[in-house]
Amino acid sequence: MRRRVHSLVPVLVFAASLVTACRADREPPLRIGTVFWPSNELLFLAQDQGWLSPSEFRLVEFVDDGEVMRGFRNRAIEAAWLSMDEMLAVGQSGAVDPVILFLSDESRGGDAVIAQPDLITAADLKDRRVAAQINSVNAYLLDRALKQAGLAASNVRLVNLPPYRHLAAFRRREVDAVVTYEPVRSQLLEAGGVEIFSSASTPFEILRVLVIRRDYLESHEQLADTLCSAWSRAVTEVASSPMARSWIANRLGTTDAGFERMMERIRIISLSESREWLAVPRPQLVATIARLQGELLSAGLLSAPTPFDPLFRWPFASGLSACRR
Repeated sequence: MRRRVHSLVPVLVFAASLVTACRADREPPLRIGTVFWPSNELLFLAQDQGWLSPSEFRLVEFVDDGEVMRGFRNRAIEAAWLSMDEMLAVGQSGAVDPVILFLSDESRGGDAVIAQPDLITAADLKDRRVAAQINSVNAYLLDRALKQAGLAASNVRLVNLPPYRHLAAFRRREVDAVVTYEPVRSQLLEAGGVEIFSSASTPFEILRVLVIRRDYLESHEQLADTLCSAWSRAVTEVASSPMARSWIANRLGTTDAGFERMMERIRIISLSESREWLAVPRPQLVATIARLQGELLSAGLLSAPTPFDPLFRWPFASGLSACRR
């Protein structure tokens, strides 16, 4: 018997070396940069439900949009959730070549300018301290609010502040108004803030998309397909399941009713609708991005126009992809 056991030792050592080699050769997970925003939570739901394996997908939570953009530019993450204006800024940098996987949502009031109770309209922002994160969608929304009121950025005292610091600064009255997004928007209103402008006044302008590096996509088509399919399942689950909505509400630190109110101002875009937006010749999306780029150039938030056709260019046969049709 002892000789038989010894005869198995080389076999066991060989098998162990194979397992070790497989582990060493295993691809690291696809890292997806995200921030605290209601629709982003759908991917966390998808991972909780087992549709996105943690060994293949890592959801990386950043404190603000600027950090997501920086991480994407620096290749610390392979994919990122960005607003359309942030995507254009990332594309202009030339550090990465982003491709849109899918459109996730349209903000219909989820992004807003919230002021202290003594301010009534955006015109009242003149010479006031306004908190906004300047390298994010906050800056774009502030520019739109100021233009509507006949003001310019030079007419306000801009305080560069990330969203996670907005509520505390507002409560201490260190600022007169805040440019922010959900769930901070709701928290500011509960603290006595007054909404004086929102993305409800800028239809089809504040769109959020999930983008991925082209070089990574070209060698990981299956992971992209899995990601798009998981998003589609999560959209369906949230629409049909109170338990799913409650799960997300809990992650956002709000009640079920609070989450429902947030979602009245954020229109989730299904995967099928995203495919329609992205399908050639995509007139609505091209017009939207062209208008957005013009606004960004006018406000000095982009330094030069850049071609945005590469953002749509899919490296595979569209009919074979879950992300495109």
